[in-house]
Amino acid sequence: MAEAEAPQAPRLAASTRDLLESAGLVILTFVGAAYVAGVLIINLRLSSLGVPAPDLTEPRYVIVGMLWLFLVAIATEVSRLFIHGVEAGVSRYRKGQRFLGVAHLLVGAFYVFSLSIVIMVVSRSRLDFEYRETWWIVFILVITSVNLRPIGENATELWKSLQGEKRDRGSIPYSSAYGVLWQTVILLLSVSSYALFAYPRLAPVFGGGRPTEIILLTAPATADTLRLSGLPVLRSGRTGTLRLLFEDSTNYFVELQVHGAPSSVRVRKDSVAAAIHLPSR
Repeated sequence: MAEAEAPQAPRLAASTRDLLESAGLVILTFVGAAYVAGVLIINLRLSSLGVPAPDLTEPRYVIVGMLWLFLVAIATEVSRLFIHGVEAGVSRYRKGQRFLGVAHLLVGAFYVFSLSIVIMVVSRSRLDFEYRETWWIVFILVITSVNLRPIGENATELWKSLQGEKRDRGSIPYSSAYGVLWQTVILLLSVSSYALFAYPRLAPVFGGGRPTEIILLTAPATADTLRLSGLPVLRSGRTGTLRLLFEDSTNYFVELQVHGAPSSVRVRKDSVAAAIHLPSR
């Protein structure tokens, strides 16, 4: 009996090792996807304000990307439940069960409404149901989620064809290649819309990019240089309240209004004696 049970230990160890390897691969893929999404979102947002690309080693990229992945995942599930509710409601209504049909439609609408609640939370109540910006963000996330699944399906089919898993290797599914290309373009446009419209309205504590406020205490040797760059530096060496767009390990990126249009200035941290971060309002 003991001899029959002996091989179970190596099988259990192999199974545990495979499980840990799979979990590690999933975590690595998730973090990698979050990093790439964060790089795109932050750089698209900052480039629209004329801010040069920050250091690519910033951990905030992952945080920003994780928020985007979280919102897209919720939007994907909300879209699925909404479509299911609409289909069930229409089916019930056509069968004469009008009350149940309307109830399913209302449940589907509630799922979309729940996504707006999530957006309100991650904006720390800066956005509300009455604001059209909230519903634009809902629309952007839904469009993004709708395009992710077809991209994966078409890319898988194309990959299998290129690897020769189909009988006729010469018949490459150009429809899949075209689908991947077209849906990738739509996905990039959706990410750009999120970066330029949604990201600046979400709270930084959750991975959003809403500007915070900061006061800089300049070093005496650099005060005149900072004045020439447009910063409102007082004689005491203290600046007025500035809008902080982004901060990396070596720079502050602050917003200025030039001829009524938003612009940006990069301030090196070694040129500043101290920085006062004001609490978010």
